[in-house]
Amino acid sequence: MMKRTISAVCLGLSILLTMTGCVLSPQQINVNPTITLPTRVPVVQRTVMVNVEDSRPTKVLGTRGGLYDKTSTITIQNDLSRAIKHAVEQGLLQMEMQIDNQNPSVKFNVYIDEINYDTPDSNYVTQVNVSATVKAVIEIGLKRYTGRYQSSAKHRVVKAPSDVKNQEIINDLLNDGLSRMFNDQSLIRFMRSNP
Repeated sequence: MMKRTISAVCLGLSILLTMTGCVLSPQQINVNPTITLPTRVPVVQRTVMVNVEDSRPTKVLGTRGGLYDKTSTITIQNDLSRAIKHAVEQGLLQMEMQIDNQNPSVKFNVYIDEINYDTPDSNYVTQVNVSATVKAVIEIGLKRYTGRYQSSAKHRVVKAPSDVKNQEIINDLLNDGLSRMFNDQSLIRFMRSNP
């Protein structure tokens, strides 16, 4: 009888530990994207004002999976719009543009439409899928250019990623989307055009 009781207790503890291992806490990450310009950096010697708007329908990127999937959310801790604006301005400065918020010849508007983080099998996290969509609306006088840039990636993992790893995954995703924007030759030609 004693052996049976000990076995039952051990089994209960084993199940409890297994369940605990599947419970994931929420995460907050910091974003600090950087833009990769073309090998031959295009020169656009004009004044520019940058505006960034976070137009995502929800500020939650997704969930990390685990036993209580709905509570293991991932959100961005720092100011996403400010971080994107800084990256875009740095890219434009490399193109020899001058930041001028008072009297710009080019208005460079960026809209963050979506950033998604998904774990297909929420109970046992073996893969993380991420995607982002960013829109650019460039205005020169009465002329307007609109470009939409998407990036996505799949990451195979042995366990749910740490906050440091998720930070790296989301920053790489944003780097890719923003770099696609700056490598859009139609956008570059438009910024060089006359009003």
